[in-house]
Amino acid sequence: MFNLSYVSLTHANQELTPGVVGSITSIGSETLSSLMTEWATEFNRLYPQAKIQIQTTGSSAAPIAITAGTASLGPMSRPLKPSERQSFINRFGYEPTMVTVAIDAIGVFVQESNPLQSLSVDQLDRLFSATRYCTFGQPINYWHELLDDSEYSLSDFAKFPEFPVQLFGRNSASGTYSYFKQKALCHGDYRNTVKQLSSSASIIHTVANRMGGIGYASLGSTIPGVKALSIANGGKEVEVNAKTVQSGQYPLARQLYLLVNQSPDKSLAPGVAQFLRYILSQQGQYIVRQLGYFPISSNQQQAQLNNLFQTSG
Repeated sequence: MFNLSYVSLTHANQELTPGVVGSITSIGSETLSSLMTEWATEFNRLYPQAKIQIQTTGSSAAPIAITAGTASLGPMSRPLKPSERQSFINRFGYEPTMVTVAIDAIGVFVQESNPLQSLSVDQLDRLFSATRYCTFGQPINYWHELLDDSEYSLSDFAKFPEFPVQLFGRNSASGTYSYFKQKALCHGDYRNTVKQLSSSASIIHTVANRMGGIGYASLGSTIPGVKALSIANGGKEVEVNAKTVQSGQYPLARQLYLLVNQSPDKSLAPGVAQFLRYILSQQGQYIVRQLGYFPISSNQQQAQLNNLFQTSG
């Protein structure tokens, strides 16, 4: 878990000075892996003797590790499930703490050369769901069901009269898998034709190199060669960008969290406290933006700092 000593505290948005030694273990979300890695790297520049070990096995691993005491930070790309919350309470007798550290969007990706520009939530359900609880419509299996004749003629698969849509998504340990299931499939079941991959990066790389592929993945993993489709929300096509994500217009936006064990009558371990201060600082949120995610508001940063450190100073 953690074993840290601490010399001096500073305000979250002031320059930090060396003084933390020891190690922190982070176990959880793959979606947050790039953020955790960059935060840890920059934090280590400030505190050369502070070591942060990062394991990315999926959001489902975070509450298990925090409850068991094998991790001090649990990155999650979804809220806690009731059963996960209750397991924590049963052991410790108080609520787990969820710290919002960034905003992400799940993009639906195709090759950049694909003429498709947008999908509705209904179409997502008909593509990815076996149960189709959102629409109860017929499944979509082929590209001619998504493109009109003129668009199809411009596609890389135009010479094929029927070209199958190839579907890619995350595995069941992932918070991205759970969130997309909830929002795009109305809690329905995935089709068995959705190929499950271990990371958002692998999904996007696969789509970039797979003619006729569609995959959902964290927007923070975007690379050249793919494009994120607009999603029709209430009949209006909504592009995914900072404005639509932060305003809530984009229907597949979500908060990213760090799960923490914070006793109501004890201060956080000094190193964990300082790392959280860093993440919720201007420097930490600048990294969020640089890596393709969306920072939380300054008001939300300060509100969480007040909540985390009301007893620890």
